[in-house]
Amino acid sequence: MPEHIVTADVVTNGKPHPEPYLKGAKILGVSPADCIVIEDSTSGAKAGHVAGCKVLATTFSHTIDQLAAADWIVESLAEVKISVLPEDEGLELEFTPVKRGS
Repeated sequence: MPEHIVTADVVTNGKPHPEPYLKGAKILGVSPADCIVIEDSTSGAKAGHVAGCKVLATTFSHTIDQLAAADWIVESLAEVKISVLPEDEGLELEFTPVKRGS
Protein backbone atom coordinates (compact mmCIF):
# COMPACT_ATOMS: atom_id res chain seq x y z
CA MET A 1 0.00 0.00 0.00
CA PRO A 2 1.42 3.44 -0.88
CA GLU A 3 2.32 5.66 2.07
CA HIS A 4 0.40 8.63 0.62
CA ILE A 5 -2.89 8.52 -1.31
CA VAL A 6 -5.00 11.40 -2.61
CA THR A 7 -8.65 10.37 -2.63
CA ALA A 8 -11.85 12.23 -3.53
CA ASP A 9 -12.55 13.02 0.12
CA VAL A 10 -9.37 15.11 0.52
CA VAL A 11 -9.88 17.43 -2.46
CA THR A 12 -12.51 20.05 -3.18
CA ASN A 13 -12.27 19.71 -6.95
CA GLY A 14 -12.00 16.38 -8.74
CA LYS A 15 -10.61 15.66 -12.20
CA PRO A 16 -10.41 17.31 -14.72
CA HIS A 17 -9.43 20.00 -12.20
CA PRO A 18 -5.68 19.76 -11.42
CA GLU A 19 -6.19 19.83 -7.64
CA PRO A 20 -5.71 16.06 -7.07
CA TYR A 21 -2.32 16.08 -8.79
CA LEU A 22 -1.23 19.39 -7.26
CA LYS A 23 -2.12 18.06 -3.81
CA GLY A 24 -0.23 14.82 -4.48
CA ALA A 25 2.91 16.70 -5.53
CA LYS A 26 2.65 18.92 -2.45
CA ILE A 27 2.30 15.92 -0.11
CA LEU A 28 5.41 14.39 -1.67
CA GLY A 29 7.30 17.69 -1.50
CA VAL A 30 8.07 17.80 -5.21
CA SER A 31 7.25 20.12 -8.08
CA PRO A 32 4.45 18.94 -10.40
CA ALA A 33 7.00 19.32 -13.23
CA ASP A 34 8.96 16.49 -11.58
CA CYS A 35 5.93 14.18 -11.53
CA ILE A 36 4.56 11.73 -14.05
CA VAL A 37 0.85 11.02 -14.13
CA ILE A 38 -0.24 7.62 -15.43
CA GLU A 39 -3.84 7.78 -16.62
CA ASP A 40 -6.47 5.94 -18.61
CA SER A 41 -9.11 8.69 -18.72
CA THR A 42 -9.70 11.93 -20.57
CA SER A 43 -10.37 13.89 -17.38
CA GLY A 44 -7.28 12.47 -15.69
CA ALA A 45 -4.99 13.25 -18.63
CA LYS A 46 -6.35 16.82 -18.70
CA ALA A 47 -5.93 17.23 -14.93
CA GLY A 48 -2.33 16.03 -15.02
CA HIS A 49 -1.50 18.27 -17.96
CA VAL A 50 -3.04 21.38 -16.39
CA ALA A 51 -1.23 20.60 -13.10
CA GLY A 52 2.06 20.81 -14.99
CA CYS A 53 2.93 17.12 -14.77
CA LYS A 54 4.06 14.91 -17.61
CA VAL A 55 1.26 12.52 -18.57
CA LEU A 56 1.56 8.93 -19.80
CA ALA A 57 -1.84 7.60 -20.85
CA THR A 58 -2.99 4.14 -21.82
CA THR A 59 -5.70 3.35 -24.34
CA PHE A 60 -7.22 0.85 -21.87
CA SER A 61 -10.57 2.65 -21.81
CA HIS A 62 -10.27 5.69 -24.10
CA THR A 63 -9.14 6.40 -27.64
CA ILE A 64 -5.98 8.19 -28.67
CA ASP A 65 -8.03 11.26 -29.64
CA GLN A 66 -9.71 11.34 -26.22
CA LEU A 67 -6.29 11.25 -24.53
CA ALA A 68 -4.88 14.16 -26.56
CA ALA A 69 -3.80 16.03 -23.38
CA ALA A 70 -1.24 13.30 -22.63
CA ASP A 71 2.43 13.74 -23.47
CA TRP A 72 2.71 10.07 -24.40
CA ILE A 73 0.19 7.31 -25.07
CA VAL A 74 0.75 3.55 -24.90
CA GLU A 75 -1.63 0.70 -25.64
CA SER A 76 -0.81 -1.11 -22.41
CA LEU A 77 1.19 -0.47 -19.25
CA ALA A 78 2.66 -3.92 -19.77
CA GLU A 79 4.78 -2.20 -22.44
CA VAL A 80 6.28 0.25 -19.91
CA LYS A 81 9.53 -0.60 -18.13
CA ILE A 82 10.31 1.51 -15.04
CA SER A 83 13.74 1.51 -13.42
CA VAL A 84 14.75 3.28 -10.23
CA LEU A 85 17.95 5.25 -10.80
CA PRO A 86 20.76 4.90 -8.26
CA GLU A 87 21.23 7.34 -5.38
CA ASP A 88 17.61 8.55 -5.46
CA GLU A 89 18.11 10.31 -8.81
CA GLY A 90 14.60 9.47 -9.99
CA LEU A 91 13.05 7.02 -12.40
CA GLU A 92 13.75 5.96 -15.95
CA LEU A 93 10.83 4.92 -18.14
CA GLU A 94 11.16 2.96 -21.37
CA PHE A 95 8.25 2.57 -23.78
CA THR A 96 7.23 3.04 -27.37
CA PRO A 97 4.37 5.54 -27.67
CA VAL A 98 1.56 4.90 -30.14
CA LYS A 99 1.60 7.03 -33.24
CA ARG A 100 -0.97 9.78 -33.31
CA GLY A 101 -2.90 10.74 -36.44
CA SER A 102 -1.63 13.66 -38.46
